[in-house]
Amino acid sequence: MLLSGPVEREQHFQALKQAHGSLFSWHGSSSGNWHVILRTSLKNMSNTKYMSAGAAYGNGIYFSDKLQA
Repeated sequence: MLLSGPVEREQHFQALKQAHGSLFSWHGSSSGNWHVILRTSLKNMSNTKYMSAGAAYGNGIYFSDKLQA
């Protein structure tokens, strides 16, 4: 297991997972963003100067339930 943040964050995640369940989903960030995402989590950058890919379906963070190469 890789812990990439504070132990308290992992404990909070585990409590939420037990209460609500979990699932795998895929996010299409470039590999250059992985370290920041692991350290700080995903952030909604819609309509800010940091937005890099537009908001085709509105503001938010987009995921898929299928991985496609």
